[in-house]
Amino acid sequence: MGGYIRLTAKVSVEYDAECARCLKSVHRTFAVEFERTVVNQGELVNQEDDDGDDYIEIVDGKLALEETAAEQLMMEFPTKELCREDCKGLCPKCGRDLNTGECGCVKKEIDPRLAILQKLLEK
Repeated sequence: MGGYIRLTAKVSVEYDAECARCLKSVHRTFAVEFERTVVNQGELVNQEDDDGDDYIEIVDGKLALEETAAEQLMMEFPTKELCREDCKGLCPKCGRDLNTGECGCVKKEIDPRLAILQKLLEK
C-alpha cells in the first residue's frame, strides 16, 4: 500500500447571466472548494474510498482534476441569479422594471377562484 496526499483545491469561474426577476445582465464570479485524497493508480487508501467519490488516482504520473472540478461546480452552482437580493423584478402586466419606480398598473387583482371570498369581505 502506497502513500496518499490530501488535496484541497479551489476552482473559480466568471460568467454572465440574466437576473431571474428583472432580466438585467449580471457578471458573476463563482468559486467552490473541495477536498480529495490523491493516490497512485490501483492503490486505494481504505475500503471506504472504493466508491471513487473521495479520491483521485494519479494515472501515468498525471493528476486529472477536470472531471472532479466540473462535478463540484455543477453541484453547487446557483440555480438562479439576482442582480441584487431586493430586486423587485418586472411588472407582470406592463413589463416595467419595478426597481426604477412603480408603474400605473392596478395591483388588486384576485384569483378568480377566490373572488367569492372577496365579495364576502366587501359586505
